[in-house]
Amino acid sequence: DAEVGGLLCRMPIEAELYLGKSGGHWKDKLDLMLSIESMDGRRRKEEVLDGDTEITEAATLAQVDTWFAVADRMISRELAAITESGKIQNGILDPNDLGENERILLDKYMAYQSSWQEVCLVTSHNLETGCSEALIINRPISKSINKQIATLLLKGEGDLFPHGFDDKLVQAFGVEAGVYLGGPDQQDQPALLIHGITDLPGARELTPGTELYQGGWEAAVEGVLNGTYQPLDFRFFLGRQRYDPVQNPKRGNLLTKVQDGAYQPIACARSLALKQCLGLPKPLWHEVLELCGGELKALSSIELRKRVDLR
Repeated sequence: DAEVGGLLCRMPIEAELYLGKSGGHWKDKLDLMLSIESMDGRRRKEEVLDGDTEITEAATLAQVDTWFAVADRMISRELAAITESGKIQNGILDPNDLGENERILLDKYMAYQSSWQEVCLVTSHNLETGCSEALIINRPISKSINKQIATLLLKGEGDLFPHGFDDKLVQAFGVEAGVYLGGPDQQDQPALLIHGITDLPGARELTPGTELYQGGWEAAVEGVLNGTYQPLDFRFFLGRQRYDPVQNPKRGNLLTKVQDGAYQPIACARSLALKQCLGLPKPLWHEVLELCGGELKALSSIELRKRVDLR
């Protein structure tokens, strides 16, 4: 399950269908197609080779490669069937014209497209209510803060700070900053300031033991201006990703997303959660999955093949 201070990595739709535990038409169909591909033989081979790390990794990659390719073929074929069905009129597809299973697959595909390779930091998680909140930490939108961005980040909260605080924010972070799009929700609310500074006045720990902190704007600005801290010791998040089964039933709760295979919870070192995603040699999503090893590392390798821009 997800936990506060941990990460969530968005899985490829192929992995969502294969690894998801909720079953359903597309999971059953994929399992049937995979039985034809003799996956059981590959699993037995991997067990035999389990003693050698390099060989085991190669066997895992071969296994994941197989089910990923089958899932990819199934998805491509089914989506092509939808587009060629004559149900698209004047470039518009009415979901009501689709069958239930078609709508489910299309919904999953559209959701995946809009959340491709997200890495999220869980900031709150309540199993009883099903309400959770997370920040997308690998969607940078600015490397510095000007007056316009400062206004967006403060969002009317200027009254809580001394007069001219927005100017001081620009002064401290005008040359270098890490500003991110934290999610589609509450973008009209003040941004969240996340960092790992234990004794920063005005800050609070996300949850005991994480050593991840939120808030402390004034102390952060003063600390950067007097040289105590560096600008990139802090991350600013505009918006967040909220899960509330009552207010947003379509998105549902985070636990369901994890069980469906859409997101993979990952316990990680604090340094990884605080890492700035500004000009990284390898995208954070790939770095996290490679550190996990096994099937997740294999998924990273498969997805990297598609990235012509990283070759």
